[in-house]
Amino acid sequence: MPLLTAGPRDVPDRLRTMRDAIAWNYDLLPPAERVFFRHLGVFSGGFDLTAVAAIVPTAGTQVDILDSVTTLLAHSLNRPVANVTGEPRFGMLETIREFTLERLATHDETGPARRRHAKHFLKFVIDHSSVPPLPGDAQRMAVVAAEQDNARPALDWFDQRGEVEELLMLAGSLFEHWFTSGLYSEGRQWLERALAKDHGIVPSARLRALSATIALVQFQGDFKAAVKIQAEELPLARRLGDQHSLLYALITGSLLAYHQGQYPTAVSLTEESRQIVHDVITDDAMSLVLTGVLIGMLGKIAFGRGLYVESAERCQAALADLRRAGHSWAVADQLTDLAAARYCQGANFPAAALAVEAFDAHARSMDPRTVSGTVLVAAGVLAARGDAPLAARLCGAADAVALNLAMPNSPRDRIIRERCLRPLASLLGDRRMASEQTVGRRWSIGQAAAEAQTALAKILTDQSSAVPGGGSDLTWREREVLAHIAAGLTDREIAAVLHVSLRTINTHVTHILAKLDVKTRRQAAARGRELGLLPAPHLADELP
Repeated sequence: MPLLTAGPRDVPDRLRTMRDAIAWNYDLLPPAERVFFRHLGVFSGGFDLTAVAAIVPTAGTQVDILDSVTTLLAHSLNRPVANVTGEPRFGMLETIREFTLERLATHDETGPARRRHAKHFLKFVIDHSSVPPLPGDAQRMAVVAAEQDNARPALDWFDQRGEVEELLMLAGSLFEHWFTSGLYSEGRQWLERALAKDHGIVPSARLRALSATIALVQFQGDFKAAVKIQAEELPLARRLGDQHSLLYALITGSLLAYHQGQYPTAVSLTEESRQIVHDVITDDAMSLVLTGVLIGMLGKIAFGRGLYVESAERCQAALADLRRAGHSWAVADQLTDLAAARYCQGANFPAAALAVEAFDAHARSMDPRTVSGTVLVAAGVLAARGDAPLAARLCGAADAVALNLAMPNSPRDRIIRERCLRPLASLLGDRRMASEQTVGRRWSIGQAAAEAQTALAKILTDQSSAVPGGGSDLTWREREVLAHIAAGLTDREIAAVLHVSLRTINTHVTHILAKLDVKTRRQAAARGRELGLLPAPHLADELP
């Protein structure tokens, strides 16, 4: 700070402070360029040329927007920044921005500039939201995320001015961004603030905000608040008669019922939603997405009921629609649902392949909530295979996401987590398992996903490269059983870990001994290590 306020003593007076240097460069600009420059201070986190054209007053002047931005770059008053769209985007150092805001205030231009800014980003967010607002298009969400620092002061402007309709519309339209970014608390605070100010001024705007609030609060586990909001939301949606808004209310209602384990209600609301899609939605692409999402919802409900075969069938049908629609977020979620169903059916090799594909799809959206669900499925597969240390770490990483987002596990994730932890306790013991989970909690969800994907890919590669003979013709299930034999588990313990009968494990052990041409379990474990059929030792194995 002393350098910024006093500056070095061996330079011209105009450069004695950073502030004076900025002012000197500002004074060099022609009057119209000064107006242009100081208005750029209203942007937070950067701006593109389209936003500049909408907000900076250039009418009646000879100012060319691109030329002016280029001039500012030449004077070091601006700088290029990365942009997900590939279009030119620019930003300012905060020190320079503070200077421009002071100049705006000096010329009594702050209010009009902020109003134009807020109006522009309200339109921008609405234009980039879907109806109904289902999270999905990764590119569209990335564009909105790039403007989140501009959306916040726009919310604040409408809030301060009591412009309730605009506040409701902006808050409701930002739902997808808050949802996919895991910003549940921030979104909930803005939505609840907007709803508290509203007195039924614009019912349609209120309905959108109510539906968005339900979607956020239920993922925080505040079902009491969600039920209270739904008591207003669904009757309002039916009374207004807007089928698109009713569809959104029904979808959020079915999710709420699902998370509470009220499966008959969830089915009823989902089927009503499907009928509306069939009768009302004329856009083929949107119809395909909604149909896939709703069929997938029935798959989630079946999974919660323990109907894993039905769940898998529903998920496969949903995937067919969602892949055709190219909806990456929903595809990733359905792949995880299908992987979970396969894992609970004991089909761990297909579950591993589906989880790897889900991780690839997640890379285009990186919703931390859905990625953590895939990480849990990977942990279950790895635990079943005998790679207990990594499985425990992945469970810890998923737990950290739930803690950081203040988000309880969904019925699917709760089932997978409990199913995964049971064998880990047998394989590692309580102390070792807790130690590994602690390590995993320090991982980012991206690191956990990378570790899981690498481990699963190796399993798939090993399996696909196997050739008959020499023990490598062991089936996937037999390799799992062999891994548990090597860990010292009895047949009864292995049966409990893999959720199958003792008789089935007895049969697998007999086949393993015959294929490896050995007589004892100890010899089978040794032979399996020689042939590379067992999980590679994990670094954490060195822990006491």
